[in-house]
Amino acid sequence: MITTISVIFYLRVMAGQRKFPYKWKGLPSFQEVALHLTISVIIRDILFYYGHVALHSRYLYKFIHKQHHAFTAPMGMSAMYCHPVEHLVSNFIPVIVGPGLLGSHILVVWLFVIMESVAAVSTHSGYHLPGILREASRFHDYHHEFFTGNYGSREWLDYLHGTDSAYKKYMLTKNAVRDDIVTEWSMLGALWAIALGNKFVG
Repeated sequence: MITTISVIFYLRVMAGQRKFPYKWKGLPSFQEVALHLTISVIIRDILFYYGHVALHSRYLYKFIHKQHHAFTAPMGMSAMYCHPVEHLVSNFIPVIVGPGLLGSHILVVWLFVIMESVAAVSTHSGYHLPGILREASRFHDYHHEFFTGNYGSREWLDYLHGTDSAYKKYMLTKNAVRDDIVTEWSMLGALWAIALGNKFVG
């Protein structure tokens, strides 16, 4: 996070803009935080979706994005396992553009980066977590298993472009139901092991 903000500040200084890109005095209002986070999420989703679709083109997939897809059954840390170009296109630019354009307060920037980092790790965790993260994890697991469709970090752009159609058909099959049950039981097993202090693990 500090590196991200430092790089942005450095690039602005090199471009002749010596002003710090984010507000840092005082505290933002609740309305400002909500508005800036909402707009930043929309901008991030749009940039990520189209960048991800581009990374699945034949040339870019072979030389750049294939590294990330080495994990067909992803785990949390695989969210950031990628080629440096992909890191720039998928993880860096989509996250900084919204707050940068809005001139968000530094606390909003930190909150947004934390939110997106947690979302990235949880969707790559392999666990179908309760609530809103449940569908996001299952949605992205399909992408890693079959290498196609489900390009967005959230589902709305895939719905608009029809890139989730194969996933919807898959979710109606018995395999999808079985995979969901196995994942939920493995999550319960992991939580049980943690509760017991890992006495029966390994």
